Amino acid sequence: MPYRITYDNGARGVTTTFYGVLTDDDLIKSCIDRTSSDDKITDLLYIEDDLLEVTEFKASTEGIKECALFADRASELNKKLVHIAIASEDIIYGMTRMWQAYADDTGWNMNIVRTREDAEIWLKDNIQKT
Repeated sequence: MPYRITYDNGARGVTTTFYGVLTDDDLIKSCIDRTSSDDKITDLLYIEDDLLEVTEFKASTEGIKECALFADRASELNKKLVHIAIASEDIIYGMTRMWQAYADDTGWNMNIVRTREDAEIWLKDNIQKT
């Protein structure tokens, strides 16, 4: 399981940090793990996906589409979420953009950035607007 999920109860957010080799199964399992509790989803203000430590990206278009379905279901419980992804590598950045396009029906305010610093600035600016 090349990811860890951390809940920030003070800011009411969840961060999934991915590392190593990332496959469809890993992505889908991470979606299940962080969206399995309706109580947690309804109370969150943000979701952050940190992909900076991924060394090899083996996810497919089908896996990305399936993860977008989890976002669609979560958005039925929480429309106010903001979502930020951090992806410095071009292929990961592009695949994350694909996920964003498939998850567009969520109504969430979403962004993809290349650095942790940009993510922190964006989150601060956008969480305050919710």
